[in-house]
Amino acid sequence: MVRGSGDGFLGDKKEDGIVVRIARTWTRTATKHGASKKIARTTSDYFQQRTWPAIRNTTLTHVTPVITSSSRTTWDFVQDRMWARIRDYPLKATQIWASLLLGLGIVPFVIYGALNRGWHETFYYGAFAAKTLGCGDALGVPQNSTVEGIEALFVLDWTFGQFTFARVKTIDVAWDILVGRGVQMIFWAISYRVFSDALLRLIERHPASFQTFKSISLEGPGLGSSWILLKQLFRNRSRRTWFLFFYLLLASLYVLSIPPLLGAMTGYDGTTIAWVSIGDADNIIPSSQLHPSYAIYGTWNQSFDQPLCDTTTGELRDWYYHQMDTEKYCGCRLPNGTVLPFQEWQYKYNSMSDGSSATDPYKIDDCNIRYEGQSGVYQSTWGQDSLYERAKDWGAFNCNDSFPVTLLNGNTYSMYDLNFSTTGYCFQNKSYDYWNLVDSTRCLPDTAHPSYQWGFSSAMMGVLFIINLVWCLTMWIVWQDALRAKLVRSGYRMSPLRAAFVLTEAARQRTGVSVEGLVLRETKMLKRELRRHKGRKEAVVHKDIFDEGSGEGSTDFGKGNIVKIRRRPVAREYIDELDV
Repeated sequence: MVRGSGDGFLGDKKEDGIVVRIARTWTRTATKHGASKKIARTTSDYFQQRTWPAIRNTTLTHVTPVITSSSRTTWDFVQDRMWARIRDYPLKATQIWASLLLGLGIVPFVIYGALNRGWHETFYYGAFAAKTLGCGDALGVPQNSTVEGIEALFVLDWTFGQFTFARVKTIDVAWDILVGRGVQMIFWAISYRVFSDALLRLIERHPASFQTFKSISLEGPGLGSSWILLKQLFRNRSRRTWFLFFYLLLASLYVLSIPPLLGAMTGYDGTTIAWVSIGDADNIIPSSQLHPSYAIYGTWNQSFDQPLCDTTTGELRDWYYHQMDTEKYCGCRLPNGTVLPFQEWQYKYNSMSDGSSATDPYKIDDCNIRYEGQSGVYQSTWGQDSLYERAKDWGAFNCNDSFPVTLLNGNTYSMYDLNFSTTGYCFQNKSYDYWNLVDSTRCLPDTAHPSYQWGFSSAMMGVLFIINLVWCLTMWIVWQDALRAKLVRSGYRMSPLRAAFVLTEAARQRTGVSVEGLVLRETKMLKRELRRHKGRKEAVVHKDIFDEGSGEGSTDFGKGNIVKIRRRPVAREYIDELDV
């Protein structure tokens, strides 16, 4: 209950704050509109007197202008709400690295393997199967077109386009620079992060040599660091350290090899066309000059000297459809005089185990449709049901029709008497059978219209995806081990600038020279003191360098603060007299 004084002041009691604010708001609103200043004594009175009438008297006219006058669009919603939430989502380092592992390693490997299953349905089968290179309108498989073994790694079997040499060379160079160097830069950044964290983990176990720390923390995966890691393999006796350096060496070599590997995966070839040998091996013509046609070898009783090309394709195709009609609707007569529908005889013949029996010692062709006294008539259906335009006007035909056709030699023959093939090709009015040409096809350069194609090697791409997956998974394992380092858990991130500070402190501790002296010291003398030689060990970077100074408080590495390096007293001082 809210208590009020005579002048309208509301008391401040327990749980009265909300009611007081509501009553004051109502009082100001009522005063503005000239309404009574009577204060609602209870929440129920306030709802009955003010809230419910406001809801009851509200109409659509109060809402419609607000909706129609809104200027917000879908893009505003995406930009202000969705993108803002995605941008400000607090991603953790493990989530980012897991996304990189999926996007750079696992997802490409799975997608490419699924696309290259092949007809065996074996993962990656198509990528490493024998490669058969075609050349446009080749007849069958060209000669020497199948490549197997190690040579198949560099066969460009995914090619496209027809470019001039200048254009295809530009595409190839752009691929090497933009894609090759771009991917290498991304992988170098990932490797630098993992290598530096692994190095901090190593320093917690035992000191790292000055050269190793310098090459990894300043250069990352490169030729110089690979050479240092190779030398360290013959110096470190710790098995765990040896395996770590060995892996870092292999991972660095892979990063260095990315541009040449991507370059070997792509390339350009000159376009080729199919050539066919006709007559003898020395007489070759482009296969584009061969035209598909019917090859007529002669009659069933006599062969022609040279198979004829068919210029009456319409008649030959007509007979093909009519032959199916006659076998479907016409009867046939066996040598014993039995007449029966041809389809019935065909079914009866095919049902016999060996094609004959004691009661029916006949073959399939022994039932003749065009026998004497054949009076059957059929209505053409096969041709009319197809897209063959000549068949649109067909009507009724006799079952004993001979289907005459006139050939190039001027003679007219019945279609039942001709021996012909539908797999023929015609060149200069001479017919050649497909099976006599298919083994003589070869791919040769197109000298009339020279051009180039650019593309990929599917086998080399498969090898690269497999190596890349192994690299990504092993880098993830090494980084998970590096996360156990105290500095890494606290948020410390190595950078070339921080590495320079650490190396300066390590050199100062080894030589006993101040920072100013290190800057002015002779380079050869400084290298001699830091490197390993007879009777003296190499300078090292140990974990004490990363300890914070006393009384300095804790350092939050996650916010980008520079690590505080403790400056220890120097055992001796070197005074260098320099002539300036």
